Amino acid sequence: MMKIVKFSYLALLIGLVLLLVHFESSILSVISLVGGLLIVALVGEPMVEGLKEFGVCYGFSDHVTGIISSLASNLPEAVMTLFMVICPPI
Repeated sequence: MMKIVKFSYLALLIGLVLLLVHFESSILSVISLVGGLLIVALVGEPMVEGLKEFGVCYGFSDHVTGIISSLASNLPEAVMTLFMVICPPI
């Protein structure tokens, strides 16, 4: 688990450095896409296990835990949609 977290921090650090030096190319896009997919794939299983433990710890049913998971995964898109509705791009 800690190995995945350290990998995620390393990926974020590399992305920040590339952002600060304004390095842009199609190769960077491919690397970013593959890195993002790796992060999603590696963090998915520990997240599900953590949600199961969260539900057991607080006495939630599997259904309620699934709803919490769904809200957590869709909330960033809902916030961005709200920002786009309030202040559309020019």
